[in-house]
Parts: sequence; C-alpha cells; structure tokens
Amino acid sequence: MSTQETSSKKPLTLLVVDDSEEIRTIIALLLRSRGYEVLEAESGTTALQQWEARKGKIQGVVCDIFMPGMDGLTLARNLRKKDPKLRILLTSGRINDDSQWIAEEAGFGLLKKPFKEDELFEVVETTFEK
Repeated sequence: MSTQETSSKKPLTLLVVDDSEEIRTIIALLLRSRGYEVLEAESGTTALQQWEARKGKIQGVVCDIFMPGMDGLTLARNLRKKDPKLRILLTSGRINDDSQWIAEEAGFGLLKKPFKEDELFEVVETTFEK
C-alpha cells in the first residue's frame, strides 16, 4: 500500500506529460487508483502552462523523455529551475546509459517503458513518497 492510501494527509498532485494519449491516460488512471490527484499534458509546452497556472500546487511530474517539440529532459530541467525541490520521474522506451546517467545526476527517477503496474507504483513511491 502506498502512503497515499494509508495517510490522511492531502494527496500529492502529479502532472503526467506524454505525447501519447493512450500512455498518458493509462498512467493517469493508475495513479488516480492509488489516491494521487493527476493533471495531464500532451506536450512540454502545455505542461509548462499548467505549471504556471498552478504554481506550488504540483508536487511531482511524470514525463516522457522523447516528445516532439520540447523533450521531457528540457521540460524537467526548466521545471527544476522553477522549483529545485520538485520531484520528477522520466519515462521512455529508449533508455540508454546516457539517459540513465543524466537522470541520476539530476536526481530524476527513471522508468523504462513498457512497464508493469507494480513497477510504476514502486518507482512512483520511491520518487514521490520519500
């Protein structure tokens, strides 16, 4: 059980960013099933707009690395400049040594697609509940 399920504190609000509507929707549904409040964005630009509209209300971001326009790594770095304590989980089907090193150096979580439900929850709890 996650902290979200067992705690009476206010649930964390997470922003899920992925250009694939299907993947974004599945991640959002899974996170909502665990008690997280979830916002969704289909691009880095839309995610930045949502962030600005909700300053201080988003505690974490789940973001695809490879997206058209602003990629997930650029988005993560921009958001981290705005909030150095923001927790970020990067996802991708193409994780290599470079992306793994970049994520670790920046303190971002990393999850390889495709993933199983329990893998998502484990990484989300490690990234956002610590």
